[in-house]
Amino acid sequence: MTCPNPISNQITYPAGNTLPNGATIVNPMLGAVQYASDKLTAYDNNTGYFQPKLGLSYSPNRLLVFHGGYTLSKALGIELGGASAWSIDTHYNSSPDGGLHPNTFFRDGNPYPSGFITPPGSSQGALALVGTGFGIDQRDRKIPIVQQWTLGFQTQFPLGMIANVAYLGAHTTRLRASKQLNGLSAADFQKGHDDPNYLDQQVPNPFYGVLPKTVDLGQNPTVQAKMLMVPYPQYDGNLYDYTYAAGYSHYNALLATLEKRIDGRGALSKGLSFLTSFTWSKTMSATGLLNNNGASLVDDKPYNAVDGSDRSWDFAFSGLYGLPIGRGGALWSSAHGVVGQIVNDWQLDWIITNDAGTPVGFPNNDIYTCGNYNLRPAHRSYKSYLNNGENGLLYDLS
Repeated sequence: MTCPNPISNQITYPAGNTLPNGATIVNPMLGAVQYASDKLTAYDNNTGYFQPKLGLSYSPNRLLVFHGGYTLSKALGIELGGASAWSIDTHYNSSPDGGLHPNTFFRDGNPYPSGFITPPGSSQGALALVGTGFGIDQRDRKIPIVQQWTLGFQTQFPLGMIANVAYLGAHTTRLRASKQLNGLSAADFQKGHDDPNYLDQQVPNPFYGVLPKTVDLGQNPTVQAKMLMVPYPQYDGNLYDYTYAAGYSHYNALLATLEKRIDGRGALSKGLSFLTSFTWSKTMSATGLLNNNGASLVDDKPYNAVDGSDRSWDFAFSGLYGLPIGRGGALWSSAHGVVGQIVNDWQLDWIITNDAGTPVGFPNNDIYTCGNYNLRPAHRSYKSYLNNGENGLLYDLS
């Protein structure tokens, strides 16, 4: 985004690069598209990254084992691509003056009087996509990095039960947060907040008559001042970076399991096992900006909040029972052939799970009119932890 765009030499700038509202327009305009080729890959390759893994364990006696580990790894980079000069939409010109008055093109029966855009491919060079807002993937996009660490112990309880308790932590950086690159400065936004006319007033459009009327910036002789006050005005106040890698996340969890296996004769000839697990965790993430609109305010960094997928606890109880029939069982233990194919190796398994709900955003446009609403009730019943449908889990409408 540092190369001068050729459009800078084709438009007429206002005197002193100063707009009628006193703000300035950048000169020269920077930023131009590049084209992938056999000499320029669409994305930089990420190879040779050091990804160590370390694990350790210590057993002071035969009934107790301490264990821990650390890993540093690289996640996957899955890009879907940004705008393309080989596939372009022609936008309807809904207003000649920034929304003050509507156009009558539809009523007149000719909604696109200037025709439509023919995808230029690479024929326009650095001028491709000028006059239109779009989203991009940066060639040097960052691949997320994940660090994980764990520390815990495993022990044997009476009756042959095996318990495992561990702490698990994870920290991920370089997550995609997506950022609008065509935002206003905080000072200009504040002036516009105090005086809306500072940003919204119509000013001469330097692109009119230079760009074809089929592209957004070439449609009208005037344009809102704010559209020319952004860092890359040639892109119609909208240049969205999908690969902005300022996001991060934190995961912390307590993991506990209890396992019991029973072997015997008769009904237990093929064994019976139980596994109980419980996870208590919290996931925090920063993968979005609160203010992130073109020709408007854009935050410097993403906000950190409880992740939308967070579940504070998870309980599961499962079991596996080998039916005592067929080969090795109490009944028909010597079954073979067709009979063996029918009766051998039957198992019965089950799993019971119960989870906490995911976060609820407020305000969420839901209106409650059936009692006193309390997001955090003073009293919770034990049922609320076993049944997510209980009111006490999230709210009290009594």
